[in-house]
Amino acid sequence: MEQFFLSILDAVKENQFLAYTFLAAASILENLIPPVPGDSVVLFGAILSSRGYLSPISVHISTALGGSAGFYFLFYFAHKHGRNYFIDGKIPFFRKEYIFAAEKRFASSGCYIVLINRFLPGVRSVISVTAGILNLSKIKVFLFCLISSFVWNGILTYGGYFLGSSIIPLIKKASFITGAVVIIIFAVSALVFFIFRKKRKKTIN
Repeated sequence: MEQFFLSILDAVKENQFLAYTFLAAASILENLIPPVPGDSVVLFGAILSSRGYLSPISVHISTALGGSAGFYFLFYFAHKHGRNYFIDGKIPFFRKEYIFAAEKRFASSGCYIVLINRFLPGVRSVISVTAGILNLSKIKVFLFCLISSFVWNGILTYGGYFLGSSIIPLIKKASFITGAVVIIIFAVSALVFFIFRKKRKKTIN
């Protein structure tokens, strides 16, 4: 597993653009597929930047933009398809009880709940869906989710960057965690793609 970890570092060093693309994609998928560990990937990128493999600024920007894009895409999707589409359970990972609870929260806090969505792990996707269902201002949602993403990912990125030198020995000793995160991301993505493709075929037939 140590060799697997080192091979990842070599690949990152040789193709940084691919690494930033992966970080952005993982940040997008975190919103669309909640089990994807977006914050863990951000921290991993931050630690790599502390070792000189990546630029902390580029890690920050790529993950923040990816997170914002994923959030806004889900918001827009919910805005177009409406409340019943999600309440009927047509999409996995979005339980109607969570949406009901989010609607109550929006009733008391309004659009500003979007401003702190990145600080609420586990319910970010529900917040974006509910914001779309409630037809909140597109401009406000875009600006608030962008601000939230840049602030939160900045904390993770630069926190990981400055602490990276002390954390990296632990990462090397437990490098199987890194490998597991990468494998889980691809496995979950492939599984969801297969499920949606199968449902699409059934709908067409």
